[in-house]
Amino acid sequence: RLTTNANLSKNYRGSMTFVRPLNLTSRIEFNGQVNRREYDNRKLANDIDAANIFTPVARLSNIYNYSFTETRLALNYRWGNNLTKVSYSMGLTGVPAVLAGTKANLNVSTRRTSFNLIPIARFQYAWSRQKRLSINYSGSATEPTFDEIQPVRDDTNPQNPIVGNPDLKASFRHSITTSFNNYVANRKLNYSVNINTNFTQNQVARNVIQLPDTVYQDGKQIYSLINETNYLNMNGSYGVNGNYNFQKQLA
Repeated sequence: RLTTNANLSKNYRGSMTFVRPLNLTSRIEFNGQVNRREYDNRKLANDIDAANIFTPVARLSNIYNYSFTETRLALNYRWGNNLTKVSYSMGLTGVPAVLAGTKANLNVSTRRTSFNLIPIARFQYAWSRQKRLSINYSGSATEPTFDEIQPVRDDTNPQNPIVGNPDLKASFRHSITTSFNNYVANRKLNYSVNINTNFTQNQVARNVIQLPDTVYQDGKQIYSLINETNYLNMNGSYGVNGNYNFQKQLA
């Protein structure tokens, strides 16, 4: 048996930013981005006999092409500059997206649209140019992949069939980053602390179910188990990490 795999991905990105000052300490920002990712995936299986004749094996082959196009439109208000102790920004980002593609070996096609609103928030307090505290919130939405939403059973690997879930929701990740930095000039000492907290709503999770399957060996009927994979949205995914840094100048 000869199995040939080919995977091609292309990425395109364009962006534009417009900034309009309102006065010496505030301004409005608009940012537009378009991100497009294209995927071409092929797995072709052929049996080869003694006469060197190739016979395609459809159940072990997998051909699918899809693209994901995401547009981000952000409107943001900023207040503060290098002379003010307090600075902050707030705004909103709209993210329309399109996931479209075909799976040739299963003769199915998919076109799925989504729209997410993501808040923007940032706060900074500076005691001086050397000592400051900042808190930043960001949110990001991630659409399920093409395979995860296919409702057709994929038996490319008979021991691990895959069934997608067309009702999957996009997962949404919330991130809050807090950082503190201070430079003590007369001691030539700098230290900083960073803490990042994140949690994800509707995390796409793999759900593996063991099912009985009838297998024949040496003409006898025996029983075995196969692992069927499907996908679910689940909550409870979170992470917290932090780091600190000390720097001392000796001379």
